[in-house]
Amino acid sequence: TCALPISRVAPANLLQAMTDFSDLTINRGDSDYTRPLYGQSGSYYLSGEPRVPYFMCLMDIEQLSIDLSTMEDLPADLEKSWEFREIFQREIQHERVRKQIVDGYLRSREKLKFFNSITVVLFPIDGARIQDEFASGGEAPAISGENLESFFAKNSEERLVFGGVDFIPGDLSRLRWDKGRVKAIPVDGQHRLRAL
Repeated sequence: TCALPISRVAPANLLQAMTDFSDLTINRGDSDYTRPLYGQSGSYYLSGEPRVPYFMCLMDIEQLSIDLSTMEDLPADLEKSWEFREIFQREIQHERVRKQIVDGYLRSREKLKFFNSITVVLFPIDGARIQDEFASGGEAPAISGENLESFFAKNSEERLVFGGVDFIPGDLSRLRWDKGRVKAIPVDGQHRLRAL
C-alpha cells in the first residue's frame, strides 16, 4: 500500500477510479497492451549510481493471473538466452503450493487472507528471446475515458514509451506493457503467484 497526495493528483474517489475500467477505450491496433496500472514510482539507490527504478501498485487477481508469468511459463529459448536461475530465489515447489498455500491457507475459512508484495521484473523480448535492453522510442495505443485517463491526458509531458512499455511517472504514475514484447516475471513471489 502507499499514501498518495490524492487532492493534488487525482479524482477524490481514487480507489474506485484505479480499479474501474468500464469506461476505458483502448485502441489496440497490432499490440496486446495490458490494462493500465496506477501507483507510485521512484528509484532506489545506495550511493550515487546505479539507480533502480520501481513502480508500486495494486493488481486484482484477474489481472495478476493474465498479465504475469512465472519462470516455468517461459519458452525454453527465453531461459537459455539469460541465466534466469541466477536471479530467481528458487524453483516452484508445486506440492507446497497446493498443500500449504492453496489448501492450507487460501481455502481455509478460519484465516484472514493476506499476501506480501510480489516483486516483478519487466523483461524485453523479441519473439522467443529475451533481449539485453529495451528498444528506444516507439508508440503505444491511445487510451480514452472518463477514468484517470483524463488526468493522465493532461499530465503526460514526462511520458516514456520504449520497447513495449508505456510509463507516465509522477505523484500518481501509470504503467502498462505490450505482452507480445515484454514479459512480466516475479523474481520474488512465484509460489504466491502460482497459488493465485
